Amino acid sequence: MIAYYSPSDKIFLAIVWGLSVCGFMMNLFLLFIIVFKSPANLSPYRIFLANTAITQLFADVVYISISPRVLGEGLNIIVIYLGPGQFLGKDVCRMLYTAMLHFSLNSLLSWMISMAYRCIVLVVTEIRTRTVVLMCLTAYTIPLSMMVTSVNLHAYNNATEADILTHQTIPNMKKYPVVVIANVLQPGLLYAILCCSVLMVPIYVIMFGCRWKIHSLLKRETYSEQTKRHVKQLVKLISSSSPLGYLENDQIAGADTSIHCATACVFPSSHCIPSCPVWSYRSSDIQLQRRAMFMHWSAARSVDHNVLRLSVSNVCQATTSKMEKEASADNPDTSKSVFDYNYKLTQSLRMQIRLSNPDRNFVT
Repeated sequence: MIAYYSPSDKIFLAIVWGLSVCGFMMNLFLLFIIVFKSPANLSPYRIFLANTAITQLFADVVYISISPRVLGEGLNIIVIYLGPGQFLGKDVCRMLYTAMLHFSLNSLLSWMISMAYRCIVLVVTEIRTRTVVLMCLTAYTIPLSMMVTSVNLHAYNNATEADILTHQTIPNMKKYPVVVIANVLQPGLLYAILCCSVLMVPIYVIMFGCRWKIHSLLKRETYSEQTKRHVKQLVKLISSSSPLGYLENDQIAGADTSIHCATACVFPSSHCIPSCPVWSYRSSDIQLQRRAMFMHWSAARSVDHNVLRLSVSNVCQATTSKMEKEASADNPDTSKSVFDYNYKLTQSLRMQIRLSNPDRNFVT
C-alpha cells in the first residue's frame, strides 16, 4: 500500500499515528479516572471532562483512519488521504474529514464552556447536572450543523487534475487512490471555514474573559489556598490547550504542505498534552476529598472529647455541691452517701458514652 508513498509521507504517518495512539490511550485512561475515580460531589464538572475526553477519543480514531494531507491552490482545496480509510471511497473519506473537523471544534467548545463553568461556579453556589448537560448539548449544535451542511458538498476524486493544479510538486500523485478536490466557494465549505476560523474569535474572547474574571474572583473572595491552587491549575490547563485547538482547525484552510505537516502533527499531540495535567488535577481532587473526610472525623472526635470533659466537670461540680450540702446538715453518713452518688453518676456517664460510641472499646 505504501510503495508509492514519499519519504515525507512515511515520516508524517509515523509521527501522526504514534501521537494519535498515545492520545487515544491517555484520553481512554482519563475517561476511566473520570468515571470510576472521581468524587461524587464533582459530578457536574465530570461531564465537561468526559465530553472533552470522548470527543478527542473519536477524533483520534478518525484521524488515524484518514490521515489527510491538505493542499491549497487558488480557490481549490486538495486533500490526499493517506490512511486506511482511503479504501472506503471518496464520499466516506470526505465525511470522515468533516467529522474530524467537527470533533476538533466540539473539543474547543468544550474547553470554552469548561472555563465558563469555573467562572459561574465561583459566583453561584451550585449548578445542576441537567444544566451542565444542556450546556454541552447547546455547544454541540454548532459542530453538528457543520456536519449537516457538508452532506451535499460537491467534491470529486481526480488525481490527474490535482497533479496539474499542484504543478507536479507531489511525487507519484497519480498513484494515490483518493485525491479529493473541492471548490471553496460552496456554501457548505464556506460555513465549515467560518466555523473553523471566524468562530475562534468569540470562543477565545469568552475563554480569556472568563479567565480574567476567575482570577479577579479568587483575589477578592475568601477561598482556601487549596481551592485557589486547584482552580488556577485548571484555568492554566485550559488556557494552554486552547491555542492547540486553533491549530487543529487550521487543517481546512488549505495551508502550504510544510505548514500543514506541522499543524497536522499538532492535532494528535494536542489530545495528549491536556490529559497529563488533568490526571494530576483529578488526583488532587481525590486527595482533597480524603483530607476533608479526615478533618471531619478529627473534628467529630474533638467534639466527643469536649463532651466528655464537660460531663466529667459536671460530675465533679455535682459531687462537690452534694458534699457541701450534706456537710452543712451534719449528716453522719456523708462520706458513704457522697460515694454512692458519685458512683451512680459515673456509671450513668459511662453508659451514655458506650451508647454514643458503639464501635469503641472502653475499660471498665
